[in-house]
Amino acid sequence: MKYEKLYFSIMKSKGYDADQVGEALDKLNLDFPEEKLYQIKSAIVFLSNFEREVPGLVEQANRNYQSVLNAATVKE
Repeated sequence: MKYEKLYFSIMKSKGYDADQVGEALDKLNLDFPEEKLYQIKSAIVFLSNFEREVPGLVEQANRNYQSVLNAATVKE
């Protein structure tokens, strides 16, 4: 559960509201194992500057999740 821990660590460091972000992330339409989904969720939260950006990043991930993962790797 490496990515699950990363996800919660990023959420805590950014001070995001877990319910609000979780609601946006629930709209991910990707059929992956839980660990892969946490990797994508971590990337989305990492890339966002504000909570309100999360829904747009979710839409982008639904279209092309790999672009979100690549962007997070570059930003890191």
